Amino acid sequence: MSVSFINIGRLGTLLCLCLPFTVSAEAGDDTYADHLYLGAKAGWSHYHNGCESGASDCDKDDLGWGAQLGYQFSPNWAAELEYLDFGQAEATYPFTYPHGTYTGSQRGWALSARASLPLTEQVELFGKLGALYWQGKVEGPTPTRKDEGWAPVAEVGLGYRLSQRWQLNLATQYGDGVGSDELGGSNLWLTTIGVQYRFGADRTRAVQPTPTPPPAPVVLPALHRELHFGFDSSELTDLSPLSDIIERLLRYPDAQVFIQGFADSTGRSQYNLSLSHRRAQTVADYLQSQGIDPDRIRIEDFGERLPVIDNATAEHRAQNRRVHLYIPGMEVDQ
Repeated sequence: MSVSFINIGRLGTLLCLCLPFTVSAEAGDDTYADHLYLGAKAGWSHYHNGCESGASDCDKDDLGWGAQLGYQFSPNWAAELEYLDFGQAEATYPFTYPHGTYTGSQRGWALSARASLPLTEQVELFGKLGALYWQGKVEGPTPTRKDEGWAPVAEVGLGYRLSQRWQLNLATQYGDGVGSDELGGSNLWLTTIGVQYRFGADRTRAVQPTPTPPPAPVVLPALHRELHFGFDSSELTDLSPLSDIIERLLRYPDAQVFIQGFADSTGRSQYNLSLSHRRAQTVADYLQSQGIDPDRIRIEDFGERLPVIDNATAEHRAQNRRVHLYIPGMEVDQ
């Protein structure tokens, strides 16, 4: 049987109805793929135009069922072979010859492409589009008539995942123009509830790695060091207190160092201020010689102000002849 232009138009309409989710299906995050599945379904079958005019009694509804074998070859796409039994329609013709009750039935094999679009972690929207190889017959007062042929078939439905292997489906299937001039034609509807069993679906399900939180920043404490100088001198005599300062500045390019120069109270205050500056500058020059960018060095000179102890004795004055280095505390990545 050849498919008519009307059927081709109907098939195009079905394709347009299925297109929104078949195109969007690639956005699904379900990782089930590369496995076989089996399914079975049963429900209400309806022969839309199963009776001709002149029928005094027409029963177009029956119980229908189907069985499926499918292969899921990507997370959203599968190929499916399905056996369908649409039940039968029955009509009584009291005025046509030969009069009596006629029973028509359809069954066959459908080969379809199946696309799915996950809506939640457990619910998916799916659709199928394919071809039905139908085999029909009409029984009644006249000899039984049989015929077979091809017709387009489509299905839309919702699936609910009961577990990794079991799924419950609710769907409506449509066969367009099933039949021939010999038997008469009908549009078939099959609304069913069914189950599917997926072989190895739990084995192939990808495990999503647990995201690793970024490491917490490390808080470095402030670093303080002091250098002491001889009387009326800005010469460096002990460099050991600078090792920690230089190590931190080299390791952390964002760190800055503050160099504060001091003097004792011997002599004029203006001279002592200049002397404290020379002491701080000497330390800064040494840091620069070790590769520290001068933009990261801040110099402050206080002269005889802010002594650590009074200047009453030579020992006290020696403690006040100093340079204080200070690197503020900071957060750094591990």
